[in-house]
Amino acid sequence: MKDQVRLFEVGKYRAAATAVDAALNEVLSLVQPGVSVLSLCQAGDQAIMRLTAGVHRKVKRADKGIAWPTCVSVNHAVQHVSPLPDDTDALATQVLAPGDLVKIDMAAHIDGYIATAAHTTVTPTGASEPITGPLANAVCAAYYGAEAALRHVRPGQSSKAVTDAIRQVADCFQCQPVEGTASHRLQRYVFNDGQNVIPNYVDADNEVHEFEFEPEQAYSINIVMSSGEGRVREHPMKIGIYQRNLNANYQLRLKSSRALYTHVSQQHPVFPFAYRTIEDIQLKAGLNECLNHDLLMPFVALCERSGGMVAQFKMTVLCTHEGPVRLTTSAHPLPYVHSAWSLDSAPELAALVQVPVVEARKEQAAEQSTDAAAMDMDA
Repeated sequence: MKDQVRLFEVGKYRAAATAVDAALNEVLSLVQPGVSVLSLCQAGDQAIMRLTAGVHRKVKRADKGIAWPTCVSVNHAVQHVSPLPDDTDALATQVLAPGDLVKIDMAAHIDGYIATAAHTTVTPTGASEPITGPLANAVCAAYYGAEAALRHVRPGQSSKAVTDAIRQVADCFQCQPVEGTASHRLQRYVFNDGQNVIPNYVDADNEVHEFEFEPEQAYSINIVMSSGEGRVREHPMKIGIYQRNLNANYQLRLKSSRALYTHVSQQHPVFPFAYRTIEDIQLKAGLNECLNHDLLMPFVALCERSGGMVAQFKMTVLCTHEGPVRLTTSAHPLPYVHSAWSLDSAPELAALVQVPVVEARKEQAAEQSTDAAAMDMDA
């Protein structure tokens, strides 16, 4: 009976992964010069809602959909960039230019079972030669860091192996892991339990809690690398993502605040949500009181402090006794870049990333691109 229940859970993970993969492909296809960051975020959220609506029909509509609003972070922007339509900040109104480094981050869930994915691409330039320099170094470091980390997700393996691999890959490509970003275990309706976390950036001031990967558990492997120093700063754009704080209680005084909190509790009870989906001005008037009493948690946009180019690759991985199973696909087209650096100085890592990894059979047919654009990483 336990095995049957677990298979049912894995099926929901796979369905969520299929939806997020297809949505990510849709957004990737829209990355062109002149396209706004806001429109890409809106397209991603719409795609996830559409793609999850048609699967696991016995799961009511409120229990499937967006687990993390689509974020599109360009060049030195790191994460949490999901603009509001009325924000005039340069990051919020950004329009893609040829050669921009574009990171797309999103997550879907089916009945609380979460699949996350992020991919880095480059806005087309029309050039026939690969992009080189710091941008290429960051892309290669993030890609190979994710591939190495993935292969360490085995029962009994220490999370320190992932931490060490991230550091080693970063050194190979003359990059730095980005602070404030991490991989972590996924649980039903829980993005991050705060215990099973693998930070990308580790220094003497950060105490890292080591843990062992457990069988039949899902993990979000999220690798973010910078060609700069890897330190972040908050960006002053309007906050576009909030989450209900399940551990806070307060008797709100304002009618608008109570109405907003009721709306969030009903429409977004667990997962983060895009604030732009709330259009009622009266509801918006209650935001400050909810924030002042920690009923809602903001996700502030972060940028690389030194202005370095930042790349990200994220996947959902199931830890099994047979080894890691990649739930979100590796088939998204890769940017055409060439780094002057390689894994040649770390032959064990070079061998590790060549080890075959099982990719889960998709739960539900969804249109996905099978194009495999090459990433020229040979030194």
